[in-house]
Amino acid sequence: MRVARPYDVGIDEKRHGRVVAYSVAVLATVISLLVRWPLWPLLGDAVPHMTFFPAVMIAAYFGGFGPGLLATILSAAAANFFFTGQLRSLRITDANDLAAVILFVVVGTMISGLSESLHSTRRRYRDLVNSVEGIVWEAAAATLSFVFVSDHAERVLGYPVEQWLSEPTFWKDHLHPEDREWAVQFCQKAIHDRRRDDFECRLIAADGRIVWVRNLVNVVTEPDRAARVRGVMFDITEQRRAEEALREAQANLARVTRVTTVSELTASLAHEIKQPIAAAITNANTCFRWLRRDEPELEEARQAASRMVKDATRASAAYHTRVSDTYTKA
Repeated sequence: MRVARPYDVGIDEKRHGRVVAYSVAVLATVISLLVRWPLWPLLGDAVPHMTFFPAVMIAAYFGGFGPGLLATILSAAAANFFFTGQLRSLRITDANDLAAVILFVVVGTMISGLSESLHSTRRRYRDLVNSVEGIVWEAAAATLSFVFVSDHAERVLGYPVEQWLSEPTFWKDHLHPEDREWAVQFCQKAIHDRRRDDFECRLIAADGRIVWVRNLVNVVTEPDRAARVRGVMFDITEQRRAEEALREAQANLARVTRVTTVSELTASLAHEIKQPIAAAITNANTCFRWLRRDEPELEEARQAASRMVKDATRASAAYHTRVSDTYTKA
């Protein structure tokens, strides 16, 4: 299975298409001749060119100007050779036959020119659609089966365009299992409400990759119903990956910030309460010395204990103030 489909048709494919178009011109002329031939007993040499107009129109429709002009020339030659007989004698003696040939060639050339203009418009439209960096698509509103998909579809997901068009449930079947139910319901609701909408979902590529797409949906309505659904799917996989990487980076930054905050808080608390605790220990030792004397100095011990309480209170206040400030900043 091919992974990518080029925007422009290859040289060999173009050559094959031209050969087919000119072959159609020759075949259509032959068929018109075979249709006209059994009518000879009824029509004779009257209006010999009329039955060849379908050949010109068919050739011009399928191939444009060149095949249409070829069918015109072959048809004029066949009509005048087989029915009027003037081409066999290499001279035209009837002015009406000459005028009929000229009129047929002029009309056939005009038909071919108009068809070429139509082909040119189609080519411009096709090239314009295929130049969009997104999957341009159209689907039946009732079944969500694709009736048109641009070439970019194969570049994004790897499936041939023919597979998109030939499988009625292609889109549903290639949705990610977690998105299948809600995405289908979302589209059906948009069709029911006849409104434009957009959503993001995941599709499974031909090589098993998960591809995120943003789908812009537009419902084409007729007077009493939704007829078709059109839209563009953009590949946003890289954008999704970037968003995920950003979220992970933000989460890592938050974890680092919390660790840094705890480290700073620990260092700050150690600095803030080290001195009051040291002072409280000194006053506690002093209090014990006053009390261990043969005659305890109760007043001195009381003062030392009072200073110890003040130091402990100061340490506690420093702790609560620092913690409160830290959480307020966070």
